[in-house]
Amino acid sequence: MTTETIDTGPAALPVPPAPPEGPSSPWGIRDFRLLWFGRVVAVLAIQIQSSALLWQVYEIARRDHPIEEASLYLGLVGLCQFLPLLAFTLPAGAMADRRDRKRTVWISILVEAACAASFLAMALHGAPPLWGLLAVAALFGAARAFLAPASQAFLPMVVGRKALPPAIAAQSIAFQTGAIAGPALGGVIVGVNVPLAYAVSLGMFLLAVAAFILIRTSGKPAP
Repeated sequence: MTTETIDTGPAALPVPPAPPEGPSSPWGIRDFRLLWFGRVVAVLAIQIQSSALLWQVYEIARRDHPIEEASLYLGLVGLCQFLPLLAFTLPAGAMADRRDRKRTVWISILVEAACAASFLAMALHGAPPLWGLLAVAALFGAARAFLAPASQAFLPMVVGRKALPPAIAAQSIAFQTGAIAGPALGGVIVGVNVPLAYAVSLGMFLLAVAAFILIRTSGKPAP
């Protein structure tokens, strides 16, 4: 194998070889399979938890307030998750550029798991306060703000340039699968028991954390 040189005068400097582009299919990469699995499981957990939370908030609001006000609290659930997501979008993007992306991802999912555990504890209590549910929903929204940019920036580090386009498509399929199947699955589980839905979400979040921790690729950005 020969190495090209750059003619700079008396001496010629060797040109370093181009970095490997990697395989063309991301499915042959172990770390990508773990990343994809963690992504699917995390999205399913989010959707199942959201179904349980909306149902629980509606039941509590309908019991303690006029029926006309009960639907208002459903909007507050979304607002409490959206405002932290909006507030932390820019700081989360800056962190994804400077900090270890893999660590940011699994810590964010771990915070989401803590939120699921809090929802589960309040559901087992029997009569949780609405403000408590909304406060945990706000923390959950903040965790999602840090999760999204870090996971998007981590994907190119796991796969090479040749596998990046199909990897992005596979990630999109993972999100769509969770977004479609999650509410349906959540509705079935909530019909059985609300605490069970939170427990299933907690288990799925922990599975996602384990999947990302097992990824060997470093998430540290290049200096």
